Amino acid sequence: MDCSCCRKNQITGEMPPKCLREKHIIINFFKGKIKMKQLYSLAFFALASLATLVNAADKFVYIPLSAEVAIGARKGWTDSLFGPLGYKVKVVDMTTVKLSGATVAALDRGDINFASAMAYMATDYKLNGYNTRVILAAQPTIRKFVITFVAKDSPYRTEGDLKGKTLGTIRYCCGYAGALEIFQHAGYPIDTDLKKGDVRVWIAPGSQQSRDALISGRIDAVSDHIVAVPAHASAYLQGLYRVLDSLPDNSIYHNYGGREYYYGKADWVDKHPDLAQAFAKLLVKVRKWENNGHLSEAAQIASTDLRQPLGVTTLQIQNEEWGSHPLFEPSWDKTVESLKKLQVEYKNLGEPLYLKKTLSEQELESFVDKRFFDDGQYSAYN
Repeated sequence: MDCSCCRKNQITGEMPPKCLREKHIIINFFKGKIKMKQLYSLAFFALASLATLVNAADKFVYIPLSAEVAIGARKGWTDSLFGPLGYKVKVVDMTTVKLSGATVAALDRGDINFASAMAYMATDYKLNGYNTRVILAAQPTIRKFVITFVAKDSPYRTEGDLKGKTLGTIRYCCGYAGALEIFQHAGYPIDTDLKKGDVRVWIAPGSQQSRDALISGRIDAVSDHIVAVPAHASAYLQGLYRVLDSLPDNSIYHNYGGREYYYGKADWVDKHPDLAQAFAKLLVKVRKWENNGHLSEAAQIASTDLRQPLGVTTLQIQNEEWGSHPLFEPSWDKTVESLKKLQVEYKNLGEPLYLKKTLSEQELESFVDKRFFDDGQYSAYN
């Protein structure tokens, strides 16, 4: 080279640092003094730098923000679980984009690596061709997890009062599944994709929109999570809602459809089973901690990190009548059996989704990834 600082030191016999040599290769390239051998060196340097950047990007795992994730981060459990694997956690707040389908889109793009949904919704994604793997499944939820409610000053008191009126809910979500049972059990079935019912259904794009429509009087009732959804929980605490009815005893949703599932894209889970195991272990650890006398502290952490009023998170987490924090189900056999019953029961109820198509036993068994249950290779319970 024409740079004296890049020549071998005549006294020590040493070459200058690698980074300094590469710097002068670049300088000489722009001066037109570079040789072919040096050009190869420059190209190698550029590729190595690019590889370093790619490797650095691969060292992050993207997890959607939730109360459990916030608690795990505060307690240092995310670092202790993902750190030994060489990964750092980036928590993604999905609340600003949580419309129907947004979570699936974010999962598909890699904006998040895990997602959660009730079993009813999770199987809907699978039925529509989205290839996911369940790595964690909760035990049954509670009756009051899905509620039909009206405005506080509404004249409607029963399902029969809503005959010919309009119910707002979100299609292929918990509110719709709950409304199917609640109104059919009362003898006043709602509209479905295939059959007109006694109660008209307005499909809302999101819970916030159904809240606004109810309060403004554009619809007559809503079926949704009244506690798990902050917009509804806040309105309920303000006295804007009155509960009309909840799920019937021994309901399909209570026993099967409302079980919380955590999952990832099948190809990503297959590529990173150790990260999926770490995430599952995190949730199992937090849920056990919550149910071991720490619901009040959990509410405090969630209130701060989810930027919600303490009253809302207390209602969601600490209030045992409304909050639902079941432990996770370690048995793969029980989880698969629950899904089989879910399909049969919803089909008998007349849910169009399952009348059109159901997953085969083989598809159900591959959908619930056995490696993460019981004594599987990547079990969250080992």
